[in-house]
Amino acid sequence: MTTLTVHEEVGWKVLSFVQEILDIKREVIDAIEWDKTIQDQVELDSLRAFDMIVYIHESMGVELPENIGVDLELSVDGIASYIITKYDHETVHQLLSKSDSDIKEMMSDDEDFDDF
Repeated sequence: MTTLTVHEEVGWKVLSFVQEILDIKREVIDAIEWDKTIQDQVELDSLRAFDMIVYIHESMGVELPENIGVDLELSVDGIASYIITKYDHETVHQLLSKSDSDIKEMMSDDEDFDDF
């Protein structure tokens, strides 16, 4: 059994958000290259990308920083690195503790998300 690094765990959690926000198959998610921009690989427009970042922050129980779009690279590696360097261990663990069903429920409960 392989033990994942925290970076890998966060990356896979980011991909769970991508999968849920786009409602795409796992095979598509598995094919995403972590070092390339997510939008270049799947049909993730800027509005949905922003929504995803908001949901990720909500799941960690933190406010969205005012300057979030300035330096965030929207690749799996970029988002994972951002989360790990910006937030403490407890906050990162809060994100990692969310199951795929928790993510699905959180996103389906949001009335704004249903409008898309």
